[in-house]
Amino acid sequence: MTNYEAAFAANLRRLRKAAGMTQAELGRAIGYSEKSVSKWECASGIPDVTGLFALSQALCVSVDALFADDSQVYFLGIDGGGTKTTLLLTDGEGNPLRKHYADASNPMDIGIEKCTQVLREGICSICEGISLSNVVVFAGIAGCSAVKDQLHTFFQSLPIRMFDCDSDTTNFMQAALGDGDGISVILGTGICVWSRCAGKTFQTGGRGYLIDGGGSAFNIGQDALKAYYSWADGMETASIMTQSIGKLFDDDNAALLRQVYRGGKKWIASLAPIVFDAAQQDDIAAIAIIDRNIKAAAQLIATAAKRFPDGCIKVVIAGGLTNQTIVPQLLRDAMQTPERIRLSVLESEPVTGAVTLAQKLWNNK
Repeated sequence: MTNYEAAFAANLRRLRKAAGMTQAELGRAIGYSEKSVSKWECASGIPDVTGLFALSQALCVSVDALFADDSQVYFLGIDGGGTKTTLLLTDGEGNPLRKHYADASNPMDIGIEKCTQVLREGICSICEGISLSNVVVFAGIAGCSAVKDQLHTFFQSLPIRMFDCDSDTTNFMQAALGDGDGISVILGTGICVWSRCAGKTFQTGGRGYLIDGGGSAFNIGQDALKAYYSWADGMETASIMTQSIGKLFDDDNAALLRQVYRGGKKWIASLAPIVFDAAQQDDIAAIAIIDRNIKAAAQLIATAAKRFPDGCIKVVIAGGLTNQTIVPQLLRDAMQTPERIRLSVLESEPVTGAVTLAQKLWNNK
């Protein structure tokens, strides 16, 4: 059972110091004496309702946060991408309690308002029945760098215990590399290569679908659509791949085109499995598309590898394209110096990296 006076005392002392206030200054701010504040911080009492709300306003926290209990801390990791958002809640020992999947939350795709709506609903859902004042959050959100201040404002508006946010690649790097050096590669709706060498982090590629030239599910789907409409316009012969795409809308090219622009990047990326299925049936057009995109991904990895001294480099890949079992071998085959690459597929979900980062945030408080 929570010792409310002790929890209140510890939180008040921590929050006051974090605000850079003395006991006397806090007392003046809320209309109480320095002696009263000292008494509360010694766990010798709790202020009345008026005092609690005054403290809440002076320290910019919820009343709930004033009674948060360190012995009941929970860790919430959030991995937000262009296709979906994954939330994982663990207990204080890091044991998984709940997992929740929500819509995409990349603010560059859906806007900051929709992004924060997805995050708010996901947090409320996975933390149902748990006081948010006992929850420590780390959120890795695709596109975070462009709206980080707004995301900070959003998380500050929630009565959570502690939080931090960064790019979703931060989650992946933590899950893939821990605190060590190596290269992490996201092969999902988009593509991005992040490397850590001698403790420094570098990005290669991953500037968004309007700039990145290949290696992602979107690029594969886009190439497939180009091939389909080249066939529809009479410039190329039909193939297994183009026939499969045509069947999606009964060869109604106008309906397909409407879906392309309505569904956007996410829907185009969803066509990648069709290309892989066609390639397995020796479709030359599909094989060429996969070959081009795998080589593009391999080139990004090779560029990142130049930062590393001689020796074997740990390379971990993750993302929707890794569901295609042939992808790791294709990447190895496309490497210019395969003897330097120790390539593997991430065994856990990137959201586990977010949980680890939430734990670090708490331990370093």
